Amino acid sequence: MAAFAFTSAVSASTWNQTRPLSITRHQKRHQTCSTRRARLVCSSSIPVTPIKSEKAQLELAIRDADIDKIQSLLRSNPDIEMQQQDAFKMLDLCANKFKPEDSVFSNFAYKILTEKSLLTSFGSVTQFPVEEKNVAPEQIQQLAGVPMESLSPKRSTLFSWQLGGIVTCLGILGLSQWLHFDPKPMALGVTLFFLWDNLILGGVLLESAYSNLFPAYKDKVTRHEAGHFLASYLLGLPVRGIILDSLSALKTGIAGASAGTVFSSEDLETSFAKGQFRSDVLDKYSIVLMAGIAAEAMYYGQAEGGKSDEAMLINLLMSLSPPWEEGKIRAYARFCALNALLLLKRNQKALDALFLVLKEKRGQSLGECIEAIETNAVDKRVAV
Repeated sequence: MAAFAFTSAVSASTWNQTRPLSITRHQKRHQTCSTRRARLVCSSSIPVTPIKSEKAQLELAIRDADIDKIQSLLRSNPDIEMQQQDAFKMLDLCANKFKPEDSVFSNFAYKILTEKSLLTSFGSVTQFPVEEKNVAPEQIQQLAGVPMESLSPKRSTLFSWQLGGIVTCLGILGLSQWLHFDPKPMALGVTLFFLWDNLILGGVLLESAYSNLFPAYKDKVTRHEAGHFLASYLLGLPVRGIILDSLSALKTGIAGASAGTVFSSEDLETSFAKGQFRSDVLDKYSIVLMAGIAAEAMYYGQAEGGKSDEAMLINLLMSLSPPWEEGKIRAYARFCALNALLLLKRNQKALDALFLVLKEKRGQSLGECIEAIETNAVDKRVAV
């Protein structure tokens, strides 16, 4: 073994002297293979982060409320798989955001989700229940079962405010007689408080107090706004938010409003900007305006709110060129109210479900409101 080892050593030395180039090449090949094996071993020990699928990226963007990422993903690939619950969560990102730039995402969200057949009731009403626009008063009763008089808002809460003021004054007077003090400073303080709340805060404090003292009033407001919401959704006007009390309106930067439903569309925004309305755009907008009054008439037999809705419709029709005459405006208002009534009656189950969500969530979850409609609405778009 020793000789063999020695002989091997000598042979190797001799081979090295006689064939140095071959030996060097062999060594290089050996070193290269060793280096590759080492790199392979090293790289296998480094954890590799898997690339997320577009579906996973979209779900993460919705969870993180990353609006820019959501739009980027869906614009580059509109066919990304989505569940309906993801659609409702995506619509929640539109809730109660009323800056002009927010309407871009809102319009995009409704459009892409409708194209993906995730919103089957949105814009499902393409033909009005009644097409004839010259509606007579008696037709309201005949077709909708609601007296015409119930659609004329009667502001009974005005009497309640007046009564509240009288009771307050009498209370101060009685208290001053009992405790033997001058009622004038207290009366002045109460008057200043009323003026401050009305002129600066838009009646937020008094309206909040009234709503808490009279829950039936709060329910009426909620029913009224649910009517606006459902009609807007069925007619394809994206709902961006809903406000159910003046305190919520103040928080969102809308001073002086007690309640309201914010809806818009690209066609509607263009029409207002130009001051010109296509017939179909005007009809949809006007029916939504009258849907709050219609909802109150359906459930309470008499509309109480809606004076401002009527005023908005009249002012719009009077601003058109040429301005509408009074008789034409009245007939058109009846046409809008009748169609609103029939739409809401046909989808009353959805209206009731929407009311319950609004009552519980106070308008904070747009996605849950739309889920209530999608689950219960009769009107559905026919898949093409």
